[in-house]
Parts: sequence; structure tokens; C-alpha cells
Amino acid sequence: MDLLPLFCGLAGVDQPGDRKIDGAEIPPILSGRETASPHPFLYYYNGTNLQAVREGEWKLHLPRTPQDQPFWNKRANGGRLFVSLEQNALFNLKEDLGEKENVADQNPEVVERLLAQADAIRAELGEVNVKGSDQRDINLIDPQER
Repeated sequence: MDLLPLFCGLAGVDQPGDRKIDGAEIPPILSGRETASPHPFLYYYNGTNLQAVREGEWKLHLPRTPQDQPFWNKRANGGRLFVSLEQNALFNLKEDLGEKENVADQNPEVVERLLAQADAIRAELGEVNVKGSDQRDINLIDPQER
């Protein structure tokens, strides 16, 4: 999350104009005057692995394997829990906040729309072994294995 626009707004200074700024000014949301996000989509990355895309009440989890995961998910002695997923899983967070019922089969148009958005953000921000058009060099042989 890029907080630069928030901090610039609070300080009363202009944002830098020499680069793309991903964030947005969110004081109206923080103060409760507005509830709508300035971002139509939210992306869930784990390391360099895109794991889910959210649009409003819809959240699409993308397939993933242990090979896609950062080093901390591969520790045998604990750490974070890895979840393997063989196919897309769609959840309606308005109806199912706990993400228990996969409704992908009942909503193919939502799955298709969120998959297209996943492809677009991968092209821009990259993914495991894929360099995005707006991604800085990581300078690691394998960023998933630090």
C-alpha cells in the first residue's frame, strides 16, 4: 500500500510528478466521510506470487503450489501456513466473510473478469519468474528463496 499520497496531503505538499504513484489520498475514508475505495481492484501478493484479486464483494483466489511460495512458507519447523490450491476459488465476501463456500461455478462471468484483471496486473507488476512492465529489479537470483 502506497501511503505517500496520504502523507503529502496531510503535510500540504505536492506529490512527486516524476513517477507513477500507486496510492490515493484516503483521508475521507479514514475519517468515515466516504466508504468507497479509490481502487476498483485489490491484489493479494505473497512474496512475488499473485494469490487473489478482489473487486467489491468478490474475491478470486488463484491456483498456487509450494513452488510459487516465498521461502517463509516452506519452512518445515513452522512459520506461515501454506495453502495449496489447484483451481480458482471465488467467494462473495458480503455473504461469506469466512470464505467457506466457493461460488466460482455459479458465477463464471465474475471469474472471467477477475482472471482478466489478474493477467493485467501480472503484466504490470510481475509474478513468480515473470518481470512486470512496472516492476523494479529485485537483484536476487530467486526472490522466492532469499
